[in-house]
Amino acid sequence: MQPTTLPPDEMQAAAEMLIELVPLVLRFLADKFDDTSYVYKKERSASPHSHMTAQREEFLRATLNILIEKFKWDSEDDPEDTDSEDVSYFENMRKDIRKLMDSIYSINPELVTSIISERAQSALDSYESGAQLPWEEAELAIFLVFMFGELGAKDRGKGRLAFCMAPPNIPKEARKTIDYSEYPLTPQGEMMQSLLRSRISTYPNPTVAMQFFETVARYADFFKVRKENVLPALEAFLDTRGVHHPVMTVRRRVFYLFHRFVQVLRIDIDPQNVPAILTAIQDLLVIDAKIPDDFSHNEGEDFLGQLLKETTLFDAQLYIFEAAGALVSILWSMPEAQAVTLQNLIAPLLTHLSACLQKPPTGTEEDHQNALEVHHSICALGNIPKGFPEYPSPVPPDYIQPPIAEFRQMAEAILVSLGVMGHLKAIREAARFAFGRLIAAAGPTITEYVPRLMQALLSHFETTEFVDFISFIAHMTHKLQVQMQPVLDEVFIPLTTHVSSLIAQPITGTDDKTAHIDTKKAYLTFLNTVMHSNLGTIFISPRNVPNLQAFLDTILQMASDATDPLNQKLALTFINRFISSFGQSAPLADSAAPNSNIVVPGIEQYIYQRIFVTAFNIPTAPDFNMKDGQSTATLYEIASIFQTTVKVRGDEAVNYLATVFLPSQNLTPQMAAELVGNMQSMDKRGFQKYYTDLVKAYRQ
Repeated sequence: MQPTTLPPDEMQAAAEMLIELVPLVLRFLADKFDDTSYVYKKERSASPHSHMTAQREEFLRATLNILIEKFKWDSEDDPEDTDSEDVSYFENMRKDIRKLMDSIYSINPELVTSIISERAQSALDSYESGAQLPWEEAELAIFLVFMFGELGAKDRGKGRLAFCMAPPNIPKEARKTIDYSEYPLTPQGEMMQSLLRSRISTYPNPTVAMQFFETVARYADFFKVRKENVLPALEAFLDTRGVHHPVMTVRRRVFYLFHRFVQVLRIDIDPQNVPAILTAIQDLLVIDAKIPDDFSHNEGEDFLGQLLKETTLFDAQLYIFEAAGALVSILWSMPEAQAVTLQNLIAPLLTHLSACLQKPPTGTEEDHQNALEVHHSICALGNIPKGFPEYPSPVPPDYIQPPIAEFRQMAEAILVSLGVMGHLKAIREAARFAFGRLIAAAGPTITEYVPRLMQALLSHFETTEFVDFISFIAHMTHKLQVQMQPVLDEVFIPLTTHVSSLIAQPITGTDDKTAHIDTKKAYLTFLNTVMHSNLGTIFISPRNVPNLQAFLDTILQMASDATDPLNQKLALTFINRFISSFGQSAPLADSAAPNSNIVVPGIEQYIYQRIFVTAFNIPTAPDFNMKDGQSTATLYEIASIFQTTVKVRGDEAVNYLATVFLPSQNLTPQMAAELVGNMQSMDKRGFQKYYTDLVKAYRQ
């Protein structure tokens, strides 16, 4: 209760009325109809000055016991055969009741901990001793363990500290090597220990099984403090209780939970157990792609694309392939054994993929079936490296490479698949996904395949695919930095040529306009990523410098389009960065900046005659909207272009602006001198604001 200034006699009267009201509140809450429970309002959180009397504690205790009963399924319910809306209603009701639990926990956490622990431990101990336990009681016990971890989570330890009473100030580098088994368990840790010890995972009910695996996967950090429980939990996952459960809905969900469990505990699983675990899931690593008997194809739509919109068991099966990759990655300290294990894992997939690709077209539904199997095989191959840790950047001196030869074998197989079935969008998307995962795991050791990948994809790309591909290249550039330079040098011209052809196409409707904008945004973001990663020398490499002027012309064309202000700004940002890196008139001997020793012959003429003219005239265009907030950002970039040029080319640029360019734009000598003087004397922000105000005043 909150402190009050009421007289003592009124306080006493109010307390007596509250006590009289308690039975009525509890009666409403205990009603078998759940809707009635919503008349119960949250207990007000206690202030620091409130006093927990015996009567108030008894009220909370009674409330908690009733709330726990409301968590329980009805004995006559069958969640596996219950309408999805009813199941959703029950789950939402549990969430609402848990909020009430949170309120009570904030008042008296010790009481909540005690009651939940006693209820869960009692049921788990009963089952462990061989007592008959109704399924709804078994499920409730596990649910209480699950829910307790979410109560007052902000006030308790995270990770390992949620389960054992270890010191909170253990250095980060020591957390993975310290022996947490010497520390006593917290109440949450005790409940998890009872859950595993009780072997309630053997309870023959699918709802109980699901709740068990949800809890184990949710609190996988517990196994880092009591590692002796890892193997028993894995055994439960691997047999008919888990991934081999006879009920498909359970199996499908446990596929994901198993993958999550393995990923979290990757460094805690004994490498000696990996072969046995992989053997146990070997039958789940087989591609069994089937077109459903009730599938109805809409004429005019892509058959494979429409088919893949349907959710199937394969979507969940991909988690098993990812888990398999994570298990193989555990063998990192034994490179030869790891390579052999990965080869044994991918060999059946590669054989199946090769057989599918060699089948001649028949013009029947068999072709669709074959394409589906190729798609699934590529996706499976992509999910295996997804289970590996990402390739480090920079690479530590003692880093042990993953099995590169096997990854390269996978890349080759995917490229062959594209050569045969690259005309199918679903195959292209699967290949792009798989390559993304391969490069994430193998880093620059695989990037040499990117030009071949792009060549195989470009001839069939739709605009949306091309945008995704550019974004993929930009991400790899950001991640791998200088290690991507040879690849970027090779793909730059075909990439730019394709962009130019796309934006040169006429816009006939809203979809075309959106496609143009998205393409330009992805391309310009990629170019700015290249500059930000100090890889801009690819633009002026011997391979690409003959195309430099055409490339810059394309960027200026984008910078001139005031109807697309976001991409206009991105284009100007790139131009500014390009001038900063390659606009100097002579090598800067005293500069440590990247590219400071590079001089591009004739670049000053292009800057003065093309870039200056384009930049200066942008605000005067009739479709340049000064009222649009984006216009200020655009003007800032234009100001930076002039100031950057003065900085890198010195007096030459100052004289050209003051005596040639600005007078040609109808500025008086006094105005030109003032503008150029401010370029030299003001800082970046100051000149940007000055130039923007000047243009706005001129436009009024």
